[in-house]
Amino acid sequence: MNYKLLKTLLILMLLLGGGMAQEDSLQPPQVQVKEALQHYSRSLQHPNEGVVSSAIFKVVKLKMGYPGEDFTQPRAQLEMLMAEGHTPAIRLKAFVAASYLSHPEWFNWIGETEQQNADEFFQVLSERLDQQLQNIGISMK
Repeated sequence: MNYKLLKTLLILMLLLGGGMAQEDSLQPPQVQVKEALQHYSRSLQHPNEGVVSSAIFKVVKLKMGYPGEDFTQPRAQLEMLMAEGHTPAIRLKAFVAASYLSHPEWFNWIGETEQQNADEFFQVLSERLDQQLQNIGISMK
């Protein structure tokens, strides 16, 4: 009798858990983007450089996927990190990411980059941005 009750409860839990997972996937993309941005916003304030770097990368990737969404809050946080980031690497990544959020048209070629690693991705972006700025007489160095 105990075994049957346990089995019934387990099946019920699996069914309810599966239903909750489906409910999340049925949310409109705008809601999912808004939730993701809230998570990334907290990560941009994290004391660990790796967490911040990853969040910067994810914000740029999210903007690439949803260019019409509002990225005002993360852009403001990135601009703050440009000035107050704990390391030069974070400040540079924040600069490149904020530039992308403000002027995505400067990065029309961004789809050409295949880098999945945040460091490689930002290396390519910063090199190309530096090259474009030099073409108009501005140097990042």
